[in-house]
Parts: sequence; C-alpha cells; structure tokens
Amino acid sequence: MKLSKEERETIIRISDADELWDVYSSSPKMMRKLDRVASACEVRENGNGIYAKCYQLHKNQISIRKLYSLSKNDREDRIKRVNSNTPSLPQKSLNLGNNLQVK
Repeated sequence: MKLSKEERETIIRISDADELWDVYSSSPKMMRKLDRVASACEVRENGNGIYAKCYQLHKNQISIRKLYSLSKNDREDRIKRVNSNTPSLPQKSLNLGNNLQVK
C-alpha cells in the first residue's frame, strides 16, 4: 500500500529533559535526508516494503531558524555588487613587519 501525500508525514519531538530529538517519518524524501545523518532505530515495513522509519538525533543536529528574506532593494543591491566584482568591504593593507605587506 502506497501512502498518499497527505499520509506521508514527518514528526519531530523533544522534551526539556531530553538531549535527543525523536523523529518519525513516512516521507521517502525526508527518510533519505535523515539516512545521511543518522541510523534508523526502527524500520516499519509492510508487504510493499519500508513505509516509515524512526530516528534519534542529538539536539544539535536540528536547528530552528527564522525565515530569511531580502527586500527587493537589498536583493538588487547584492546582485549589482556581485556583477560588478567590487568587494563588499573596503580592502585594508596588512603590515607583517620586515618590509612584508599583504594587500
């Protein structure tokens, strides 16, 4: 039995007392990603093969971050800088002594 898109899910759980994230996934794409960083501690199969896996990951292996987006003006400014090959920060000379200088 193949799962529908609505049935393919990934659930991530942690409590304040734990150092490990418990991850359950029935999404093939997410299972492939998790297989690269952890070993499945439980594999669930039916007659058609594997349909879900459970993993445990250290709390530092998963990060939650704010969605990052640039304004249209910021995006255009960055594109101009990249296309003009000008450095974003001014270059400084570094004097290493003994008449050696790095620019």
